[in-house]
Amino acid sequence: MQLLDKALALLVDSRRHHSPIAAHAETAQLLLILSDGNGVFREGMDVVRRAVRRARSAKIFLVFIILDNPERKVNIISPILSLNVIQ
Repeated sequence: MQLLDKALALLVDSRRHHSPIAAHAETAQLLLILSDGNGVFREGMDVVRRAVRRARSAKIFLVFIILDNPERKVNIISPILSLNVIQ
């Protein structure tokens, strides 16, 4: 979550310092995350949920794209989808 926290802080800071008008307007930002998905919930589900809530409250849309290799014996997509965490 350190990387996500840093990215959120950079986006909020960028909005505040580089676009004073946008800081007060209804401006949203987009954060694209490309990952293999390994370790997404290593720090716990609640930590991830809090990070997503912080992003939403800062008007930052998160798009998490999981790149999975179908040749691997361990598939990351199935366990994540079976958690039913998409809310």
